[in-house]
Amino acid sequence: MPEGATWLYGFIGEYPWAAAFNTEPESYRSRGGNEASLIERFNPVSSSIAAEWEYDASLSTNMHIPVPSRLLFGPRDLWWDGHDAFRRDDGTVALRAPAISLPGPSALIADHDDLLRRLKRIDKAFVWTLLGEKIIIGGFRSNRSARCTFSQVAMLKADGSIKFSKVTFFND
Repeated sequence: MPEGATWLYGFIGEYPWAAAFNTEPESYRSRGGNEASLIERFNPVSSSIAAEWEYDASLSTNMHIPVPSRLLFGPRDLWWDGHDAFRRDDGTVALRAPAISLPGPSALIADHDDLLRRLKRIDKAFVWTLLGEKIIIGGFRSNRSARCTFSQVAMLKADGSIKFSKVTFFND
């Protein structure tokens, strides 16, 4: 599955409109798998900007700022507020990156209702792939491997609920 791009040397307030973010496709600056064998086209939900204080005097430190995929800007109504959020034209916060202004892990938090309307307007859906591995200390007492991998898929439905697939376990 493709992963989000990491943009260098761009100013957060210029995302995604500036030339620094539009001269190459997001896939060029991303990591991840080859989509050639997938039935549907998948796009990452978010990317990040490597913001460095050496290039942006408004920052006191270097940080990776999570930003929404350019697809979510399709309706052309999101703008960086200069603090920690992307706001709609009416000033309402649509997406927020709280780790910019508060201690904690990096995240991009969306307003639920706005996200559902935005996805409907651009005719897209969110799909998560959940991958995991468990290594059992001491192993099994049988012939089975002490390693168990599993996967699951989830999708955000139009009504705001999340539909989960059955968890699939792999023993080899």
